[in-house]
Amino acid sequence: MGIIKRPALTEKSQAMQEKGKYVFVVELTANKIEIAKEVKKMYGVEVKDVQTMRQIGKKKIQKYTDESYFRAYVNHQESDCYHSDG
Repeated sequence: MGIIKRPALTEKSQAMQEKGKYVFVVELTANKIEIAKEVKKMYGVEVKDVQTMRQIGKKKIQKYTDESYFRAYVNHQESDCYHSDG
C-alpha cells in the first residue's frame, strides 16, 4: 500500500467521515505532501488539507511496546467521494 498502512476505523473516525474528513494510519516517516499524493493516487480525489498526529506506542510488558505511528486526518474537496479502484 505504500506509506498508508490502513484506514483508522474508530467511532470518532466514523463520525468524522460524515463531515468529509477521513483518518488513515500512516508510516512515521511520511510527511503531509506525501500523504496527500498517496490519497490522490489511491482514491482519485483532490485533497484539501492534511493534519497529522503522532501516536506513541504504549508499554505493555516490561520490554514489549505497541507500535508508534502517525494518524493522518485527510479533508477532501466537497464534490469528491472515496471509492477504491481495486
